[in-house]
Amino acid sequence: MFNSYKTVNGTEDKNYSLTDFRRVFSSYDYPLCLYEDVLHKGISECHQKLDKLGEDKNWDELVSLVNTGNVDYTGLPIKDDSNSLPSLYTPLHHAAAGNAPKYVFEDLLKKGATKCFKTTNGETAYDLAVKNSLGEDILKLLELPENVKNKSESIAIMEKSLHAVILERVEKLIQEHGVQLPQLAFLYEKGPFHYSVPMMYGGFNTLEDSCYCLHSLKDMVRSTTLCHRLLNWVSKSCCCRRLCSRKDREASSSKEPAVTGEIDDLPVFSSYDYPTNVYEDVFHIGFAECHQKLDKLGEDKNWDELVSLVNTGNVDFSRLPIKDDSNSLPSLSFEKGGATKCFKTTNGETAYDLAVKNSLEDEILKLLELQENVKNKSESIAIMEKSLHAVILERVETLIQEHGVQLPQLAFLYEKGPFHYSVPMMYGGFNVKKYNDGIKVHSFCRVWGGSEQDHIIERNGKTTLKATGYDCAY
Repeated sequence: MFNSYKTVNGTEDKNYSLTDFRRVFSSYDYPLCLYEDVLHKGISECHQKLDKLGEDKNWDELVSLVNTGNVDYTGLPIKDDSNSLPSLYTPLHHAAAGNAPKYVFEDLLKKGATKCFKTTNGETAYDLAVKNSLGEDILKLLELPENVKNKSESIAIMEKSLHAVILERVEKLIQEHGVQLPQLAFLYEKGPFHYSVPMMYGGFNTLEDSCYCLHSLKDMVRSTTLCHRLLNWVSKSCCCRRLCSRKDREASSSKEPAVTGEIDDLPVFSSYDYPTNVYEDVFHIGFAECHQKLDKLGEDKNWDELVSLVNTGNVDFSRLPIKDDSNSLPSLSFEKGGATKCFKTTNGETAYDLAVKNSLEDEILKLLELQENVKNKSESIAIMEKSLHAVILERVETLIQEHGVQLPQLAFLYEKGPFHYSVPMMYGGFNVKKYNDGIKVHSFCRVWGGSEQDHIIERNGKTTLKATGYDCAY
């Protein structure tokens, strides 16, 4: 775990850990609505399919496809298409507008549908149900929680201020990607949430305390008791978790965070997300089911269905192990027909190795052959990989063990490029990129100011902690 926390005045609080922080900030990811082409193809297709099923009142198929991960998906607008505007209808809105049977509402709410979300016309699912004269039993299901209704006026006022803060920091990114601004009532119905902005490599965390607080990847100040912490606005702070060498950073003040402002210099770290393999119950049920289904199709040699389901978002999915089941171990096959050729199974075999073992044709072997830079550097990659794993375990070994996270295979860097390796409940992760003859590892917790560390790993495996906190310049 993280060993100490540097407060605003520079003192260290050695009793602070991420485990403590979960009590204060265990957040939801706010469901985004943005241009269709920004998301992975598979995810955007799911948005559009659920929206179409709702419009067509195909309730049975809608209910069968909805899970806790996509229950608040809305139709996505198409960039540069003036006729394609977001309605912000979630499946729950469609059910209310389409006079769906009661079981549809019950199922959607059981899977976590949010009742307070409003369409672009400002209507909640309850409003639509009233308009369509649905039964009292359904209206009761859709009624907003008391704390949302009682605070509606103040929520609306604070929402405007929240939007102003977001636009002040990342208006260009919001416009470029067509991102809908968050509805603050979500905080009062569900709880603290993280609002991501594409290419910001970070975002905005919100929580409710004695007053409304916004944490834009800024600094955190400990209060007198563990369970009541305030996220404090600091006049100088960098909100981007991957941003390095800010143009407005004062070189003479190494302990000062970068000055806030419009983030327009973000192409510093354009990375891949490393495909995570964790215990099955860590993921949303829809993602976990997709992992297991693709693995089963591969085992059953059902190639046509496998190919039809694979997209750029899941092409490297592998079977997920089940916690506390000694017979359930990850295969890490990452789909034998997948995009990443360097990945090894738990037996240390690449897709190429398996193809050779099974005497496949030369044309297939040629397709699966590793790139020259991966083959030529295999020895140094293996050495640096051990050091990378040591850095990760030194910081978050407890979280790795708790969630059954497989450590990253470093060859991915040399086949694909810089990558971000996420760790559940770390609210951040590890960014890995090439650096001289070795690699550079930048680790951070996005809700914990001053948590950053930069490690340099040389070809021989030697590891140096180069910088910590705001001294990091990733």
